Amino acid sequence: YQRRVREKRGDRVCSHILNANADIISLQEVNRFTEIKSFLFPHGYEGMWLPKQNPCKLGIEVDGAALFWKRSVFTMVDYLEIKQVSGWNQVCLCVVLRLNECGRLLAVASTHLKAYQNKVMERIRCAQVGKYCELYHNFVRNVVSTDINRHTDMSSTGGGGGGGGGG
Repeated sequence: YQRRVREKRGDRVCSHILNANADIISLQEVNRFTEIKSFLFPHGYEGMWLPKQNPCKLGIEVDGAALFWKRSVFTMVDYLEIKQVSGWNQVCLCVVLRLNECGRLLAVASTHLKAYQNKVMERIRCAQVGKYCELYHNFVRNVVSTDINRHTDMSSTGGGGGGGGGG
């Protein structure tokens, strides 16, 4: 029963993603990357996943951050995987994409930050974002020497995850 519910939910999530017809998709708390990628690939998407290094609790599947992009629109130039900043088991995936039509570059990042809702965790999230932004900026600066558009999806709360965001 649980498996059927999970499969139906996964199908609904993937259908919702396709209906959005986005050129770039950012997801957090992804624990079924292979299934999502195999669903999106025939629709023209390529993607990367950065799993957290150690599950927080025994028996919980490893999850992480994922980015997908339309192959007809973008080609990946470079990527950076940031793992366990400040000792916390969180991740940030950064990708530099080239627009196929004009050659312009776009830097995109997706994170999976600490999720609990209290003042201590908010300070930790702020520190994580600061460190991720510093590493992201240095990565982008080293990849290109020209102007580059940047977009980040820094999930600020747990549980909801996924897409949108700006920065």
